[in-house]
This record gives sequence, structure tokens and C-alpha cells, in this order.
Amino acid sequence: MLADTPLAYGSFGENLTTQGWTDDRIHVGDIYRVGTALVAITIPRKPCFKLNARLGRDDVLPKYLESKRTGFYLSVVEPGVVAAGDSIELVASIL
Repeated sequence: MLADTPLAYGSFGENLTTQGWTDDRIHVGDIYRVGTALVAITIPRKPCFKLNARLGRDDVLPKYLESKRTGFYLSVVEPGVVAAGDSIELVASIL
């Protein structure tokens, strides 16, 4: 998407970055165990103009939205500790 721009984790404003997970396998209402925390999927993310400003480019937001991989907001159901490499396990699904 932005091969000419180096991107560190958190560049898109995310607090939790996963690998191999795509938006089509996540559903609003699903509950996951991440580390020792329990989180619920609340709503899809819809990034705003600040993403372009943060990265200093005018084309980031349209490309990001076009990718259909914008992510989701989570709510904490049960606090816990989350660390890099922790497993993410589906606890309950709405489907």
C-alpha cells in the first residue's frame, strides 16, 4: 500500500497490531482473550484526515480505506496484561 513509506507499529494509530488477521474474520460482538485480558469487538475503525497529516501524505487515507483492512475498536471486558507474542483466542462469537 505504501511501499515507499517506512511504517512502524502504531503508525495508523492502532494500540494492538496483529499478523494474519483480516477484517473479514472479525465480527462486532465477538469476545477474545488477548493475553490475560478479555476484549469485545465494538465497531469498525473509520480513520479520518489526521492519518494523512500524521504521515505527511495526501494519499494515505483513500488507500487505507480502499484496502478494507481498517481494523476495529475494542472494549475491555476484563482487564489483564497483554504483551507482544500473546495468543488471541476467540471466547464467544455472535455467529
